[in-house]
Amino acid sequence: MKTRIVRPYQPPPSEMPANEPEIDPAATIVPIESPIESPQPFAEPAPAMDSDPGAEAAALDHPTEVFDWSECGFPPGSPEPVAGWLVVVRGSGRGRFLALGYGIHELGRGEDQRIRLNFGDRSISRQGHLKITYDGEGRNFYVSPGQSMKIAYLNGKPVLHMFSLKTGDVIRLGDTELAFVSFCGENFDWKQRS
Repeated sequence: MKTRIVRPYQPPPSEMPANEPEIDPAATIVPIESPIESPQPFAEPAPAMDSDPGAEAAALDHPTEVFDWSECGFPPGSPEPVAGWLVVVRGSGRGRFLALGYGIHELGRGEDQRIRLNFGDRSISRQGHLKITYDGEGRNFYVSPGQSMKIAYLNGKPVLHMFSLKTGDVIRLGDTELAFVSFCGENFDWKQRS
């Protein structure tokens, strides 16, 4: 059996430029490290650091709130959990939804409103057309008139004082109708202890 040795092409010395070194076929090949790192396997998550519950409570948007949402599985500094929704069922924003949290929500078209209804219905007041409140201690939702001169309607009746809200109720502001859906209530609340 004959062995054939293949060597890289090397031009004759007369054709090689004077400044290029000759190629030594017996030279050792040294791998060049790539500046691009190869992908690493999935890393283990960093262990959770113990934190001061008092510092987390102070970092909440509501400084008077002493409840630690992280006890319910929410990371510190995360937004307030949803308590219910308003779904636009009639009007220019049809199909959209708005999340309700804890406390009082003023509804209107203005940027300063907690629930902004800026879907093109100019018959909705800019500020305080209506208020919706979720009372976490009593586990109830309520609707009440806002500071606007315009009237809102709950299931076809004018909202002139506070009413209790339940899933399926329809609220009308101007030409927009919103269906109310509760998540928190009698059977569940984020603040309940497991």
